[in-house]
Amino acid sequence: MRTLFAQSTILILLVTLMTNKAISTQAHIQAKEKNAINTSKLVDYRWQHRVLITKVESPQALQSLQQDIALLWQEFDDRKLMVFAVVEDNVKTEGIIKEGTTNLAISAVEANDRLRNQHTLLIGLDGGSKSVYDYFNTQRIFADIDAMPMRRAQTRAQKEP
Repeated sequence: MRTLFAQSTILILLVTLMTNKAISTQAHIQAKEKNAINTSKLVDYRWQHRVLITKVESPQALQSLQQDIALLWQEFDDRKLMVFAVVEDNVKTEGIIKEGTTNLAISAVEANDRLRNQHTLLIGLDGGSKSVYDYFNTQRIFADIDAMPMRRAQTRAQKEP
């Protein structure tokens, strides 16, 4: 009788531990999914835009970045790519994001949280981090985006009559 009671007690404990582990694992997965975007502002871009966050060392470097993007604006637009520049703990979009586009902003805290100690970060349509770059290199960034399955499907769909 005691053996049966002991076995029942052990079984109950095991079931309880497994249930708690499953709940803990589910909570961890939900937290991880929430952090895939990290904040509510980046959530606004999910499935609509790829996001590129880059650190810019000075106002002069920002101006150079703005000029580079202006020359290739159609390329950025075709790839649904939004660029946010972090300059001296401020996020700049002027001259980087298409004129007339409203409500496009992320906080410096949000940008720095995603960048951490990196220079440039590409965030995919799904909100996940895709690539990290040591410097802003449009050819490499475009090549990485063009190799993504969703971009390839988009390109094929545009070519079809």
